[in-house]
Order: sequence, then C-alpha cells, then structure tokens
Amino acid sequence: MDNTKEETQDEIQPVKVPPLRRIFTVDDAVWLMWIVLLGIPVVSFVMLALGYYHPLFYKLIGPCLTLAAALGWAVYLSPASKVDLSEDIVLITGGATGLGFELSRKVLKRGATVVVLCHHEPVEREPGVKYYVCDVSDRETVARVGKVVREEVGHPTVVVNNAGVVNGKLLLDLSEEEIKNSFGVNTMAAFWVTQEYLSPMLRARRGHIVNISSVLGLIGVAQCSDYCASKAATVAFHQSLRNELDYRYDASEVRTTLVLPGHILTRMFTKTILPNSLWLRMLTPSLTASEVADAIVGALGGGKANTVLRLPFFTQCARLLNPGSALVPDIVLRLSHWVSGADWAMANYGPRPDAGQRIELERAAKRQADAERKATSDAAFEAENS
Repeated sequence: MDNTKEETQDEIQPVKVPPLRRIFTVDDAVWLMWIVLLGIPVVSFVMLALGYYHPLFYKLIGPCLTLAAALGWAVYLSPASKVDLSEDIVLITGGATGLGFELSRKVLKRGATVVVLCHHEPVEREPGVKYYVCDVSDRETVARVGKVVREEVGHPTVVVNNAGVVNGKLLLDLSEEEIKNSFGVNTMAAFWVTQEYLSPMLRARRGHIVNISSVLGLIGVAQCSDYCASKAATVAFHQSLRNELDYRYDASEVRTTLVLPGHILTRMFTKTILPNSLWLRMLTPSLTASEVADAIVGALGGGKANTVLRLPFFTQCARLLNPGSALVPDIVLRLSHWVSGADWAMANYGPRPDAGQRIELERAAKRQADAERKATSDAAFEAENS
C-alpha cells in the first residue's frame, strides 16, 4: 500500500520548469476591446481640454472602431475547440437547489453524466442525475463520498464548486459556528473537493474546475462580512489554482472557470432589498439561475483554458471599486455604496433588532438617562437656591 501511494505522489509531482502558457485570453480580448472603445471619448476630452486636435486622431477613429468590432467578434465567435459534454462526468456541489439544480439540468441535456453532492436529501430530483448526500465542508466526508463516486460512476472530468451559504448578519450578530460554516461551505469545500478529484485530471491532462464566487468577493458590503470574505478567498483560490496548473503541474489542458455573478434570483437571496430606482435596476439587473447556468454551460463548451464570467455587465466595474485596487478614490467608493444602497440590501436578514439597532437603542437610552439625571440635578440645584 505504501509503495502504491508513493508512486501516485511521484506521478503528479509538480514540474520544476514552468511551461509556456497562453498569455492572451478571452478576458484580455474583452478588456482590450473596451479600452479601444473608451479611448476615443477620453482622448477627445483631453484634446478638448487642451484646445488642440491632431489630424491623426480623426484618421485613427475608423481603424479603432474596426479593431474593437473585430475583437468583439473574436470573443463571441472564438475558434477554440469545443468540448463534447457527452463524454464528461460533471460533479456539482450544492446541486439540489438554485443555480446548481439549473446547471445540472442543462449539462444533463448536453449528454453529460451528472453527479450532485448535496447536504440533505433533495426535495426535487432531476431524472438521470446521481445524488449523493455529502457535507462538502468536511474533508473526511468528501473523501469517503469521493471513493463511492469513483466506484459507481467514475472519475469526474468537470467539477463545479457551487455550494454556498449566506447568513446576512452584522458582525456582532454572527456566532462562531455561523462564521465557521460560511468559510467551510463557501471556501474550504472548494479545497477539499478540488483536492479529491484533481489528480486524475492532471494524469489525463484533461478536466475542468469551475469555481462559483460572487461580485461580493470583490466588494465588501455591510451585513455580509463572512460571505464577502469567504467569496474573496474563493477568487484567490481560483487564481492560485490556475497558476499552479500552468506553471507547476504542466497541465494547462486542465481548464478553469471563475464565475462572479451579481444578484441571482434564488431562494438564498429572496429577502434581498433591491434598488427602488428604475435606472439603478436597469444598470444592475438581477439574474435568473437559468441565465447564469447558460453562461457556465457556454464556458464548459467553449474550450478556453481560463474563463472569468462577470455577470451582468456592471460587475466588470467591481474590480475597479475594490479598495485594494487603489484605482478609485475613497469618496467614489463611498458614493457608489450610498447610491446603490448595497449596505442596506441585507437588512431583511438577521435578528430584530440587529446589533446596529441595539447599539442605537442603547445610545438613545443613555441619552435619555443623561437628560433625566441632568433635569433632576437642575431641579435639585434650583430647590437649594430658592
């Protein structure tokens, strides 16, 4: 047994010389397209401010628009090889409800063998999908269920780390168990599940790891400290995994996808307070689980080595609004939070009154007590001097 274990570890030992990776990805093409398009009004504004227009600028507008259009077509009509899902075993964590359930239905229709890991017995079962009860936050349980999956179904070629939980509480309302559970399901589960199924992908030089994070993994909002932090960890995990595959395991053929969605209309976020303003709702629309699942299926069949899905478009700006980027002044960050109402979006979650309201009640009670003491003191002083 020991010899077999040593041989397996040697077989997947990271290489010492980093291989050449594909630097230019579909995300680079998208950003280059927007830089070209946004460059035209920016340069126009600069020239207007300087009071000088260079004739060459007008000659370059046409080629720039043509380049942007070509990049746009390159993104949506990519010649990358397509993946036939009928030959894949797709494993989805948290696939009994919401996004995971929709995704399981869609990949099943594409001919894939679908395995779902869920925390409880599913209320609704999709015919043809194989369900396994598994606490993905527990390493030993993941390993035990993984052995059963390999024996009964085979080695998964696509792993979707989708399981997630949200508490929607202020920091002082969160219990230790709730914080641990958030990181266990939202973050640690991705480690345990990926570790369990990655080795066969490395040997076969074929596979796909999909990590479902959130736009809140890039921007922190009130009443979501545990959720935002755990989703930010998922983003960092994905980036490190991609670089290990490219540079250390010499397995760039193993593909990865990071999903950064905005608000999704699932049961987990039914109590979220959405903006009242019509124009804000147009700029930051909610997504259905079916729409996000369609985008993920497109990434599975697109053949890209690494894909980052930012859905809908406003989430493209999230990385600019991340305080760590230092690209946007703090006043702009605070203004964007105030205008969007993001820090009040989870107000319907958590206890009533919440920690913030309780502190305000304590402050009000203290002010009232101070006022009563002052009134009593003033009355006593007047009585003594009357």
